[in-house]
Amino acid sequence: IDAAAKSVGINDFTIFGEVWDVNPINLMNYIRRNKIQTVLDFPFQRSAAEFASGYSDATTIENLFSYDDLYTTATTNASNMVTFLGNHDMGRIGRFIAIISESDGQQVLVERSQLANAMLFTLRGGPVLYYGDEKGMTGDGGDQLARQDMFATQVDAWKSELRIGASPIGNASAFSVKNPLEDNITALQGLYAQYPALRIGSQQVRFGNGSVFAVSRFTDNQEIVVAYNSNDEPQKATFNVSTKGSKWSALLGKATVDAAEQALSVSL
Repeated sequence: IDAAAKSVGINDFTIFGEVWDVNPINLMNYIRRNKIQTVLDFPFQRSAAEFASGYSDATTIENLFSYDDLYTTATTNASNMVTFLGNHDMGRIGRFIAIISESDGQQVLVERSQLANAMLFTLRGGPVLYYGDEKGMTGDGGDQLARQDMFATQVDAWKSELRIGASPIGNASAFSVKNPLEDNITALQGLYAQYPALRIGSQQVRFGNGSVFAVSRFTDNQEIVVAYNSNDEPQKATFNVSTKGSKWSALLGKATVDAAEQALSVSL
C-alpha cells in the first residue's frame, strides 16, 4: 500500500493498525518493536471518555500523557498516535457519556459531548471521528449495536434509542436532521485547520487537578493553551506558560483569562 501511494506522489500516506490494548507499555511494542507506523490510541480513548463523562478526574489524563515518551523512536512519537472516542467494536462516546450523565438531562449530555470532541481535536495525536457522532448517536453497546444507519432505518430499536442533542430519530433520516454537535465539531475542525500547533505542535501538560486539565501546544513560535473543565460548576486554575508578558484571548468557548508575567489564570 505504501509503495502504491508513493508511486502516485503521496509520500506521507499514513497506515495505522488496531491493537485493542489500553496499556501504553504494551501498545508501544507494536510501534517500537514491530515497526507498525502507528496504531489506534486505546489508552487515550479510555482516559478521554472517563474524563469527559465525569467518571475520572484530571489525573487520569495527566497520567496518560506521562507515558508518551514510550512511543518515541527515530521516526515515530506520540503525536503520530491515532486518537478516537469510540468505534464500531467498543461502542460510541455518546453511550459512555449517557451511562454516567443521562439522568442529568440533554443539556449536560450535549456539553459533555462537546468536551469530548474538544479533547479529540485539540490534544496530541491524529483525530478520527466515528460516523454519526456528529448526529448525537449513542448506540446501545459495542459491535453491531454501535453501527446504526444514517439513512432512515427499519430497525425498531434504532428508531427509539437516545440521541444526544436531538429526539430519537423515528422514521427520519439522520441526514435531514440538524444536531448541535455538528456546529461544535465544525468549529473545532476550523481551529484545527487554522492553527498548526493543534495539528503538529508539541504538547506540554500545564495543569491537572480535580476537574481541570490544561496543556500548551507549540509550533512556529506560537503557544496555544487548551484548558478543559469536566465539572458542571465553573472552575478556576492558575498555571505557568512559556510565552511571557503577552496578551491572551479565547479562541473557542466561554473561558476568561487573566495574564501575569509568566502565568495564566483561567475561569472555565
